[in-house]
Amino acid sequence: MAVTTNPQDVHIAGETEQALGSRVYRVLRSIPTWVLWLLVMVWSLPTFSLFINSFRTRDAQRNSGFWNAFTEGGFTLDNYTEVLGSGATGGLGQALVNSFAIAIPATIIPIAIAAFAAYAFAWIDFKGREWLFIVTVSLLAIPLQMSLIPLLQLYSNGAALTIPFLDRTLTLFPDMGLAGEIPAVWLTHTGFALPFAIFLLHNYISGLPSDLFESARIDGADHFTIFWRLVVPLSVPVLAAFAIFQFLWTWNDYLIALTMIGGNRDALPATVAIASLAGEFGLREHVLAAGAFVQTVFPLAVFFALQRYFVRGILAGSVKG
Repeated sequence: MAVTTNPQDVHIAGETEQALGSRVYRVLRSIPTWVLWLLVMVWSLPTFSLFINSFRTRDAQRNSGFWNAFTEGGFTLDNYTEVLGSGATGGLGQALVNSFAIAIPATIIPIAIAAFAAYAFAWIDFKGREWLFIVTVSLLAIPLQMSLIPLLQLYSNGAALTIPFLDRTLTLFPDMGLAGEIPAVWLTHTGFALPFAIFLLHNYISGLPSDLFESARIDGADHFTIFWRLVVPLSVPVLAAFAIFQFLWTWNDYLIALTMIGGNRDALPATVAIASLAGEFGLREHVLAAGAFVQTVFPLAVFFALQRYFVRGILAGSVKG
């Protein structure tokens, strides 16, 4: 049966977001403009210096600061040519493809799982819902660095439980042979992203008008129809906000990719490839600026493409009223 949306409920949700936006706007208006511009300049200075140095030669980077580039001149594209080439110190092209192969699935998978879980915690009444939600969110306290080696062993050898009195071995997790493969990075990022994703999405989805769901149930809609036809369209801001967080985290990750992929150089992402650009004894450290800026371009593009949803998605579930 088709689900009809009550215009009044949608209007209420729109008014709530508008009120929240007005509060944020009033807070920002109370801050002097020159203070905001000063913060922007200070925050942007490292990126600007990185950009300028990426066009300078090795000797110029070593002998003077980036601010001297405007008087000294000597800008060149050699660093970018070397970084994006296929030589021994280059090859970032394939590494960037690997980064996309890691970041895109590692962003989509936790969003899909967390959206279903957040809706269940928010609007499906089942026994132990509150305690299960608390346990799920408490997983945020598990340190990532302490879990990588056990997870790598799990992906490589699986896990089995030996029962002595039955003389049997129970397989808890099969040996999937994922060590050195990109899916191992997907699973790890998904596991550590889910607690925060569920928490963030739950705060937003639980704030949606209850009358909207009651109207849908009266029309005969089941939970999946309500989720797909109502919750997902209304939750685009928070989904986009989490997508920004997760994409930036997975794209810029170094530790998980290095641990899970290891010596499989064909699958290493750009972060690991950039770390090796300097070469032995750091003789080619001048190309690091170009490599880092190439690495930065894509997450900046994602952020600016979705930034209109960012503040709304983060704050909409945190303030009630």
